[in-house]
Amino acid sequence: MSQIDRKKQVHSRSYDGPNPIRMSDRDWNIMISALSGEQKEVLNMLRQRAQCCTQMAVSGTRATAVTLEVAETAMEALLQKLAEMEVSFPLNGFALSGSYA
Repeated sequence: MSQIDRKKQVHSRSYDGPNPIRMSDRDWNIMISALSGEQKEVLNMLRQRAQCCTQMAVSGTRATAVTLEVAETAMEALLQKLAEMEVSFPLNGFALSGSYA
């Protein structure tokens, strides 16, 4: 899924940062560090689901429309939740998380 497609999927607000499923765990944890435990749990679950679905879609001998659709839906859910929580990628190691800081 291209970055343009990802941004189109999050309609009203958009997550403007690196692909969260390709980020290192360290960078991911820094990015969400200012959030509450419950918010982190939700985002970690969505990220793990998006990573697993994407891996299934690309690891087979050929991707099917169904596996690609599931991966796109999982990624959309993650990006939408990041946008709802106003999570931003940190600059210089400081976590930015909008109204949840």
